[in-house]
Amino acid sequence: MKKNISILLIATLLSVVNVFAQSGTTGPLTWDLDNGTLTISGNGAMPDYALGEMPWFEYQGSIDSVVIKNGVTSIGGLAFYGCKSLYSVAIPNSVTIMGDEAFSDCTSLAAFVVESGNNNYASEDGVLFNKDKTTLIYCPAGKKGTYTVPNSVTTIGQYAFSTCEGLISVVISNNVKNIEDGAFSYCKNLTSVTLSGSVAKIGSWAFAFCYNLVSITNLNPVPISINFNAFDGIAQDECTLSVPKNAIYAYTNAHVWKKFNIVGIE
Repeated sequence: MKKNISILLIATLLSVVNVFAQSGTTGPLTWDLDNGTLTISGNGAMPDYALGEMPWFEYQGSIDSVVIKNGVTSIGGLAFYGCKSLYSVAIPNSVTIMGDEAFSDCTSLAAFVVESGNNNYASEDGVLFNKDKTTLIYCPAGKKGTYTVPNSVTTIGQYAFSTCEGLISVVISNNVKNIEDGAFSYCKNLTSVTLSGSVAKIGSWAFAFCYNLVSITNLNPVPISINFNAFDGIAQDECTLSVPKNAIYAYTNAHVWKKFNIVGIE
């Protein structure tokens, strides 16, 4: 009986180890998942992936941090899509390319940490930027509360804040000119947005499905031309749009903007 119990215990322990210690190859690289940390190492580019075809896909629920070693030159498209117990990502100097939606729907992600010697990327307050911080690439989806976009930023990239469900309000600084497609889509608890007067482009689906958005301050005296779906999924007649007093007439006659509850501010 004792022998059978021992065999059963060993088998159980082995099955637990197999869940938390896995490894393999992807393109020219190797990957290893141990105790919640996924380490990618080797020399060369990580492949782009189709959804669900990442080699660590079946272990997504076990990944809480990602460490990418020096020598890896790119992060593949969709590489970590949907890794929800993922909290932090370390990006080395060697990475020069970031694939599309590599970290989308990582709803617990709190911080990107980029080595200071990286020539293409930088991080500040856990947010990922290009090197000179003119483009905001990814805000980790676990970011909570209020966020003010740094003054250096001129472009907010595609899906940069998408699924940041803990984000309550955002202030878009004076130098931002472009808000790309889907930039704030599915920020379900976002209640207020302040747009500076310099914003000249708001992409398709930029604020789509921000269901709790009730206040927008738009300091641009000239209504920006936007696609009808930029605010899709929002009850626009229940959302207050504050604009300069001398621009009220222009906004009440502008495509899409006229659907909001428009008020004037000094």
